[in-house]
Amino acid sequence: MKKIVLTIATILITGIGFSQFKYKTINNDFDEEYRIVYNKDSYGTLMKMENIDGEVCLYLENGIFCGKALNVDVVFIMPNGTKSNYNLNCAVSDDSELLMLTDNLINSIMVDDFKKASKMKIRVNDSYCDDSYFEFSMVGSTNALNFID
Repeated sequence: MKKIVLTIATILITGIGFSQFKYKTINNDFDEEYRIVYNKDSYGTLMKMENIDGEVCLYLENGIFCGKALNVDVVFIMPNGTKSNYNLNCAVSDDSELLMLTDNLINSIMVDDFKKASKMKIRVNDSYCDDSYFEFSMVGSTNALNFID
């Protein structure tokens, strides 16, 4: 019985490790100190937030995105199971590793759902490469947004 409880606890702790927002203050000695928040999915893709000139940017990092402008579906799943769907036109960085979901989350129509959701699913509709799917736990998203804003 102890082994079963220990095994279940280990699985839960491992899952939580991939599902929580991480907070970081960056000081590179060249620029002004700034904060980032990130959440990693189970495949290593990061959903990151940064405050750039007073606007909270939300983007994906560590993916490979083939197009320069991609259509993205976002679904926020609430704790009670209801869903809020959004369709975004997103820019991709020149090195194809960043996908900008929004350059101003605070003023976005998604902000309330972002704060309330328990899960966020993203589908990147890429006509050059295969579609990409990402899923992030949103536990602590309000605190994460407050840390950045």
